[in-house]
Order: sequence, then C-alpha cells, then structure tokens
Amino acid sequence: MANPFINSFITEVDDLINNKLITCKQIVDLKDMYYSRYKKEPRVAEAIIYRWFAHYLGIKEPIDKEHKIGDLILRDETKYPGKIGKQNIDISLLKQGRIKLGISIKMQGTTPAYLDGADFYNPLLMNIYRSHLEVNESMIQKARENKKEKIRIKVPTLLQDFARIDNLQIDSSDRFQSTTIIFEKMKNKEIFWVREIESKYNHKYLYLLDKPQMIFREWVDNNFDLKI
Repeated sequence: MANPFINSFITEVDDLINNKLITCKQIVDLKDMYYSRYKKEPRVAEAIIYRWFAHYLGIKEPIDKEHKIGDLILRDETKYPGKIGKQNIDISLLKQGRIKLGISIKMQGTTPAYLDGADFYNPLLMNIYRSHLEVNESMIQKARENKKEKIRIKVPTLLQDFARIDNLQIDSSDRFQSTTIIFEKMKNKEIFWVREIESKYNHKYLYLLDKPQMIFREWVDNNFDLKI
C-alpha cells in the first residue's frame, strides 16, 4: 500500500470501511469514488478489501503492509514459494506462519490474461485445462524457452487466477481457504469457470455487483472459518 494517494484515501474513508453493515455495492462505490477523484488504479480495490479485513480481525493500527493480532498475520500483496517457483497473492491471512486464507482481487473476470513465469509449468494450465488454451504445443514451447521474445499466449482470466492460487497450496491434504472477489457482475463466459472451480476445488467467488445489497461481513462469515 505504498501509494500515498491510496493510503490517504483509505484513511479518509476508514469509518465507512469499518461499518459492519457495509454492502457489496458500497464497497464498489468506494472504489469508484477514488477513480473519479484521482485515476483508475485497481490497487485501491485491494486496499479497500485489505483494510476491511484488518477491521474485521480487530486490528486498530494505522495502515501498514502487515498486521499482527495473536497468532494471525494479515499481509497485503506478497510473494510466496509455490509448488513451482514463486507466486504473488493479493491479500493473505496467515496462522502460525501458514496461509489460512488467500484472497485475489479482480476488477472483472474477463480482463485479458497471458501465460507468464510459473504458468508455463503449472499442471492446471499445462495438463488439466490445456484444451482451453487455443494454441498449439510448439507455440507454448517457444514461449517457454524464449522469454525475451515475449510471446503472448492468452489464457482464461479466472483459470489463470485460480491456477496461481493453487500453486501455493503446498499441502494437498490441508488446503488453505481461498477466494476471488470481483468488482463487477458475472459475465456469461465466466459461468463455466466459476462452477468448475467452486465445485472441484472449493474456491469461492464473489461478484460484488451481483449481490449489491448483501452485507459483505455476512458473506465472509458464511463462507470462511476465520476464528482468531
């Protein structure tokens, strides 16, 4: 949260974020307020959700990249060792040093996405859902071996997003809770991936504008075990 404009904005609207009855639509409204005042900066969405979770956990400290309460640690965007290489996660909650909840924040579920880094070795992308990459094997091999050429291979956004979270699930017998929160309505082309990933991997999706009047806290309470 190094952006001084974002930090200043979060401080200004902190009481609104801390409102236990804040709705999904009101969370989006805060993002839009920042956009109208400054510029389109998706990181403000991460900052809003990050600050909300800080309040949810009872953290009263000023904004920081990391907050500790008891044996829990709340972190903003951090890179962790994965099964393959390293992977960033937007927001993470750790208990006794292990990820308890991983949160990905998206503006929409159809933003153009391309294979990069560890993606080329991720079994979800290269094996299980390989048929959804509309490119032949030789092109993937060329992109993998010639990174300087920056060959762009499209991948479904929600698939890539989840594959990167799954890469951090080191212990298959003790998977951490995970979610993707999207500041939009769900589009038809996203329905398959939401159903597929939720049903097979217990990953949760929340499209904020599909449930505008829902109390955000109720959704968190109903979907995650975050007892301190």
